[in-house]
Amino acid sequence: MTKDLTDEGIKRAIDHAGKPWANKALNYLDNFLKFNYGTPFMIEDVSEWSYGQGLTKPPHERAWGAIARAAIKKGFIKRVGIGQVKRPKAHKANASVYVKP
Repeated sequence: MTKDLTDEGIKRAIDHAGKPWANKALNYLDNFLKFNYGTPFMIEDVSEWSYGQGLTKPPHERAWGAIARAAIKKGFIKRVGIGQVKRPKAHKANASVYVKP
């Protein structure tokens, strides 16, 4: 049940952000990986870096969940662990840690 709700929330967030934003975000993730090859990271690191490079924020940060899933499917990144999210609004929730394979 929880996974279904998570999937539904991510789908709504990426649908709301739109395909053009999603394509740009995936490109920014690819560029992030060029500068951080081999270093473990969380998606919040990618999003903050991307915003600093000029990517507009999506209507909801959950849209990044779809970007992470697409990147895993394409083989850009792989999940290697769990860590605490740094953003205050996340209330120290746990999230995946990734590396470029």
